[in-house]
Amino acid sequence: MLLLSLACYTAPLIEDSASYPSQAAVSGELVLIQGTPTGGPGVGHVLLYDLNDPPPPAGFGSPATFSTVSRDAWSYATYADVDGVASAAWSMTNVPPGDYLITALVDNDGDFNPFPGISDYAGGATCGDQTGAYVASATASGPLPVRLGTAQNIEELSLLLGSPLTTERPAYVMDTENPSFDPLIVPDPADLAGTLQTLTLRSTGIESPLLRLNPPTAKDCPTLFTVMKKDLDGDGVADPFSDPQVAALGGLDMWPLVVLSYLRDLDGNPVEDQVTTQVLVSPSGLPDGLAVNTPYATDTLPLMFLPVAQRTNADGSVDLLSGDAFPRGEYAMVVINHTGQVWTTPNNLTELLPEQGATVVIR
Repeated sequence: MLLLSLACYTAPLIEDSASYPSQAAVSGELVLIQGTPTGGPGVGHVLLYDLNDPPPPAGFGSPATFSTVSRDAWSYATYADVDGVASAAWSMTNVPPGDYLITALVDNDGDFNPFPGISDYAGGATCGDQTGAYVASATASGPLPVRLGTAQNIEELSLLLGSPLTTERPAYVMDTENPSFDPLIVPDPADLAGTLQTLTLRSTGIESPLLRLNPPTAKDCPTLFTVMKKDLDGDGVADPFSDPQVAALGGLDMWPLVVLSYLRDLDGNPVEDQVTTQVLVSPSGLPDGLAVNTPYATDTLPLMFLPVAQRTNADGSVDLLSGDAFPRGEYAMVVINHTGQVWTTPNNLTELLPEQGATVVIR
């Protein structure tokens, strides 16, 4: 609780949860621990997600509810060793009992929208914003779940936010106009050059009445991918991909996460099956010697296709699909940065980039 005391914590006013006997209340403090932007922080947003429907980068969930913190709510630490630390009280009431993840975003450029629609491409975290969550410590790797019981009031939850994002989300185009993969071609570890199916994404700027993103060559806030090799066991070596067969092909556990989602069959008919397949970042297309757990910004992202998909059934069970069982058709591509920034260009933005193909085809 050291940061709370340094940041001049003031307990927020909470409605009496007894007025809502089946609801819960939660409150605490937003704490900027790695830099206050020039001119002070923007509007803060506290977002509550169902634990089973998490937000990016862990999933694609939308917030169950959220609250905001105004610009004038921020206070600043005056101690020399924490000069610049800013904090603000936040609270939520009338929350149904359940298990949740609590994340936070400080919208320093005023363009945040937490819900689908415009946020599919113009919302979410953008360059200059600060993101964070309720975590076990400042060095924790992910949000800590919070369980809210009936009429429970949980206080003093610190949401720690890092330094402002320095790159824009990875708006991209594909290096092939109509990329396609064949799921019957299984990579051979002894002949990767001959059997591995690959695709390269290239970051791009966007100039549109709906949206403007800087090009990758911009001095400030360039549109780039952020690649990071994971080292969760702390041995200083990049972790292999969880599947041993994929690891044998050189697959590493890396950001960003790139997912293909089944849209239409080969005849153009929409499909109801929830089928996805992961396309892995290819280490062979990146510079040698990248440090683990350290973001590396690049304007190109080399990918390798693995001919296995998974179908999520209505009861939550998952079927693995390969070979002839792999559903053929059009797949939308989604790129998710380690910061949680999501981009689906050009899948749902062909009006902005009409010259680009909209999907990947599995034939």
